[in-house]
Amino acid sequence: MRCLIIIFVYLLAAIPCSARIIYVDADATGNDDGSSWANAYKYLTYALGHPTSWYEIRVAQGIYRPNDGMAAVPNFNWRTTTFQLKDGVVIKGGYAGFGEPDPDARDIQLYETILSGDLNVDDGPNFANNAENSYHVVTAIETDETSVLDGFTVTAGNANSDDQYDYNCGGGIYCYESPPPPPPPPPPPPPLPPGAVGSQSSPEILSAYNLTGPTITNCTLNGNSAIDGGAIACIRNSPTVTNCTFIGNATGFSYGKGGGMYNWRSNPTLIDCTFSGNFVYYVGGGMYNRESSPTLTNCIFSDNSANKYAGGMCNHDSSPTLTNCTFSGNVAKHTGEHGSGGGMCNWESSPILTNCTFSGNMAEGWGGGAVYNGESSLRVTNCTFSGNWGSKNGGGMLNTDSNLTLINCTFFSNRARDGNALAYASWRQESPSNIELTNCILWDGGNEIWNNDNSTITMTYSDVQGGWPGEGNIDSDPLFIEPGCWDANGVWIEGDYHLLTSSPCINVGDPNYIVEPNETDLDGKPRVIAGRIDMGAFEYWQLVPAEVRIVPRNINLANKRKGITCYIWLPEAYNVADIDLCVVLLEYEIEPEQFWFNQEKQVVVARFSCEQLQTFLNVGEFELSISVQLMDGTVFEGTDVIKVIYEGGGKLTKLGKASNPNPADGAGWVGITTDLSWTAGYGATSHDVYFGTSYPPPFVCNQTAAIFEPGTMVYSTKYCWRIDEVNKWGKTTGTVWSFTTKPFPPSPPPPPPPPPPPP
Repeated sequence: MRCLIIIFVYLLAAIPCSARIIYVDADATGNDDGSSWANAYKYLTYALGHPTSWYEIRVAQGIYRPNDGMAAVPNFNWRTTTFQLKDGVVIKGGYAGFGEPDPDARDIQLYETILSGDLNVDDGPNFANNAENSYHVVTAIETDETSVLDGFTVTAGNANSDDQYDYNCGGGIYCYESPPPPPPPPPPPPPLPPGAVGSQSSPEILSAYNLTGPTITNCTLNGNSAIDGGAIACIRNSPTVTNCTFIGNATGFSYGKGGGMYNWRSNPTLIDCTFSGNFVYYVGGGMYNRESSPTLTNCIFSDNSANKYAGGMCNHDSSPTLTNCTFSGNVAKHTGEHGSGGGMCNWESSPILTNCTFSGNMAEGWGGGAVYNGESSLRVTNCTFSGNWGSKNGGGMLNTDSNLTLINCTFFSNRARDGNALAYASWRQESPSNIELTNCILWDGGNEIWNNDNSTITMTYSDVQGGWPGEGNIDSDPLFIEPGCWDANGVWIEGDYHLLTSSPCINVGDPNYIVEPNETDLDGKPRVIAGRIDMGAFEYWQLVPAEVRIVPRNINLANKRKGITCYIWLPEAYNVADIDLCVVLLEYEIEPEQFWFNQEKQVVVARFSCEQLQTFLNVGEFELSISVQLMDGTVFEGTDVIKVIYEGGGKLTKLGKASNPNPADGAGWVGITTDLSWTAGYGATSHDVYFGTSYPPPFVCNQTAAIFEPGTMVYSTKYCWRIDEVNKWGKTTGTVWSFTTKPFPPSPPPPPPPPPPPP
């Protein structure tokens, strides 16, 4: 392992150890000591040279390079300069900075903060003039999750060394090795018999390697290049990457891998990330994994390409887990046998794919428009494959010597010469596959499955165009709401694969299907409704209109003694006695204070209090919806209009507010890595998060989750935060809460004095 060298020239004294926030602004005109925005360091390299940990660096808008402020050194390879992350140090970009009305205002789009490897400031389009650029713009060598990079654009790294491995991967960010954990204490020795003498030997201590890594959030990685891992490379390191965008990165070498990200013996976690327009000459346009087990949630791979295999993602001897991920428009370009797996390639791997979408991907060579599997084992659940194209075999999937389980999946209008949906073809037909399909729809214009190597295919309770033998299988148009199509130019136009009311795929899936805990369909709705699972990725949600009457017609929310009473009449073919008492909801969320039904008159009555209404109603007219569900899963919905007043009129100020902050308002001794959570206001579809050390706190982001991860905070610091709830009625401003983090850990006590010399 070579040493990454960073050389500094300190023009002023080091920051006092008591400082906990360090400021960096290239436009500052003060003392250049990092103590305030006016006196901010001009160079990020100086701030990173602070000798202590557990502090925060705030970086203003502008461009910062790893060689900023460094003295000339003869024969020094400036390409090795880099921004080195440190444990316990949070680096945040996107601040307005010196000279702005509010220098603490933070908006990572408006106040873009760029970390650039363009040392000579001469880069051109398409990676021109980048031969002298930094090998790695940012490095994380043996760092853990307390080293944080938040809110930056990382660009112009070029890890292209042909003689040193450490310099040929991770042009944007290079994550190398996780810090080893401390060894466990040795076990106590067994009791000794009387008179025995204890042994001086100690048992061998074996400990597994602790794979951790930095925290990278709200970053854009753009225009980086490398031999492997154009934007990020992880070598025995497992960072957490959230809300990041990988765009226009590349590996421009004949055997380059992972245009966006390269992982070797690493287990990174990626949440809400986008890989778009990345390119490799060899394999894995968006991501390449080797002996790794990444976890991806809500990630998008679009328009990535590889000259050979895997336009979107390649997995080799790996076990990735993907949930709610989308692959669209990715291309494996090679027109020969290498051009396989437009969306994904799996070699000797075991991916788990749940609630994922593959649409419009292309493999211009052998096949597997969406996915190619070689000697792999996959489990694919609640996924759709539509409009994918494989030049020869397998428009949806091409399989060789693989074991595949497909559950509740939809294949529509995929194309290939052989096997529009699925193909099984091994070299010289020597390596057949095994596949099980249950509750699936294969409707691609016929020619659904091509079995050229005597693979074992077991299919049940599925809808296959042209038919397929097996229990419960049918051959009927599934009747999608709006099927996708190819336009006149061969471009795929995506459709809507929910089932129409008359679909033959409703309630005809496996009658013995066992729903996994928290399992949903591709919409996030319950996987089984009406007692039996449907075929395909989407469960049919039947809404039957009901008659609803709400009294009184005029509501004064200032009168807390009164609420509303809802009367619901079901259509004649249904019985109110069959209603599930646990599923009666006002506005899809509020449960009634009281509920009963009159079977003789076939009417349902539900009462809601004024306090419940105050959580979401404003002054004016409102159309309220109420829904009930039968035991068999049938859902009824009706609406009625009421008029809302509030004493002298005006808008209510406490409607739909976020509540129950955690940490509690005014709390002390809060951990510096604590996440913030709250109870969402009624009807909130998203949350505007305001967070910081100023009052009122600045806007940070809009999100759908009712939990916010602020990253590593600063010791002994008061933080303010506010949640504004966004709902269909507008926006409700929340209360400003505050808490104080725990004090800085004390220094360890000095060692005891040596014993006195013997007399």
